[in-house]
Amino acid sequence: MTENNPQRHATNATVDTFTEFDYVVVGGGPGGMACAAALSENEKVTVGVLEAGPWLPNDPLIEYPSMMGQSIMNPKYDWCLKTTPQKYANDREWILPRGKMLGGSSAMNFMCWQRGYRTDFDDIAKLGNPGWDWDSLTPAYTELTQTATSNLTQVQKDNGGAIEEGCHGTNGPVGVSHSVWYCEAQKEWWNMFLTNGSKHVQDGSGSGEMYGLWNTLFSVDSQTRKRTHAGTAFYEQGNYSTRPNFKVLCDATAVKVELSRDRATGVSYLHDGKEYIVKAKREVILAGGTFLTPKLLELSGIGDESILQKHKIPVKIKNDNVGKNLQEHFYLGSVFEVNKDVITYDKLKNSEFAQKAMAYYGDSPDTDLTGGIIAAPCCSAFGYLSLKDLLSPAEFAELKAIADFGDNQEGWSDGMKRVQELQLAKLFFDRAPAMEYTLLPAFATTDGAPKDETGYVTNLSLLQYPLSRGTVHIKSNDPNEPPAIDPNYFSNPADLRLMAYAMRKGVEDIEKDPGMAKHIVERHAPKKDESKTIEEYEEFIRNHASTTYHPVGTCSMMPREMGGVVDAQLRVYGTQNLRIADASILPVMPSGHIQSACYVIGHKAANMMLKQIV
Repeated sequence: MTENNPQRHATNATVDTFTEFDYVVVGGGPGGMACAAALSENEKVTVGVLEAGPWLPNDPLIEYPSMMGQSIMNPKYDWCLKTTPQKYANDREWILPRGKMLGGSSAMNFMCWQRGYRTDFDDIAKLGNPGWDWDSLTPAYTELTQTATSNLTQVQKDNGGAIEEGCHGTNGPVGVSHSVWYCEAQKEWWNMFLTNGSKHVQDGSGSGEMYGLWNTLFSVDSQTRKRTHAGTAFYEQGNYSTRPNFKVLCDATAVKVELSRDRATGVSYLHDGKEYIVKAKREVILAGGTFLTPKLLELSGIGDESILQKHKIPVKIKNDNVGKNLQEHFYLGSVFEVNKDVITYDKLKNSEFAQKAMAYYGDSPDTDLTGGIIAAPCCSAFGYLSLKDLLSPAEFAELKAIADFGDNQEGWSDGMKRVQELQLAKLFFDRAPAMEYTLLPAFATTDGAPKDETGYVTNLSLLQYPLSRGTVHIKSNDPNEPPAIDPNYFSNPADLRLMAYAMRKGVEDIEKDPGMAKHIVERHAPKKDESKTIEEYEEFIRNHASTTYHPVGTCSMMPREMGGVVDAQLRVYGTQNLRIADASILPVMPSGHIQSACYVIGHKAANMMLKQIV
């Protein structure tokens, strides 16, 4: 802990030592830390990382997998961002949790480790981005991961756990494993999907085939049973923190990129209320994420001229595409009260049970349901269905008609329109993972409150290919003011209608399944008298849907004339040496959970730069 702030843990840099580097990375999340760590493998160069939040080692809300979600909207860990009032969701302001600490959102997410659907990444390459297809990204993915590929427990095998040979790395810094604990109701949920026609995919986390039913991997170390995040993987572990050419400064908020014509010369930042400049001799890499990277570009004078002039920011590089093409998964849960003998995360509210569970922490005896619950993250079984699985022929035709977005494309770039074409082709393909289902053994809805000493399961429906598009822009030239984030949820009505159909199917499947009936007492949400029609389901969704914390697209990687902000080398158009290494560069919304993609982007960015070093 530092002298000025007893709650702040020191890293390996101070403002006095953080003055000049070959590479300056802004953002200590998965993209930034993966990039910086890989760059520092070359001892001839120096690398400095600026992170706005603190370094929080040994924090139970970060380390213990079952504590996922408890740091959300807590300013100790979170930027606590919100959307603007959402016009098509009854003017609700949705919360947008983003990690503000070393590790970024990888230190507060739900830890799902899924590489995604092969076609999604091949589509990225089709947009003028050679080297970004599925096969080209495989080396970066395998170099990053240390996957527990053998010795699965019987419990893991019984719940669909499997690893396909060659799909994962085994010696990388990011520890990845299957869960060690499974809610009893999940087995019946799994069997329900099989009975309804889903096939068991052996390794949906890494094979590129997601359509079907499978047990996901998590960013949890198989030995310690603790969360692996960008701070542990690329700072705490190994020799990263002791490398003389690798420095990390926390509690340092970037103000703007210093530009001299088309060259980035450094970054201005705030630390303890004072402004400093760190110089960059080679390159500056932005990794603030989909919401904060476009904000920093605009504060630096890169973006839509009218927005910059409105906020009295000198225009350095005109690019109207900065902050556009925002895409995001969203989800909703149907919640069911379960019998007292079903163990869920809700039971951890009971101090006696929590103490007993802690005694088993890290251990997973096959015969004891409580063993390993503290080490068990989130949901384990995932079912991905196509629209033909969800809809009747009449509903399928109706949705196709609704998805004819027409005038909703006003102001869209040619690239955004092309992305939509690729997305629609997948959405209506009969083997594409259009809708995700997973069973969360906990109460997860904003509709009402849970009963005391009561357990719940939540059947989550997550839309994988949303057609709505939004924006992120600054509200002023104050670096401390959050940007205006408008995802424009449900602006394409097909998103809302598809979510309604999916939620209705999830409710109906569970309520008619005899296996699930053994565990369920009653439905909590949506209430039966408020979900009789598809329109009532839509209203419930407007009032209670949530972000899935997977925003992408605001600095899209495409040719500039198509609407791009960066090229395939991740360089910001109009600059020689300013790059972006986070999810904002993804022009296409990948299905699944995007954590691994963020790491891969950072690692690939570093490899691109290392190849240029003579």
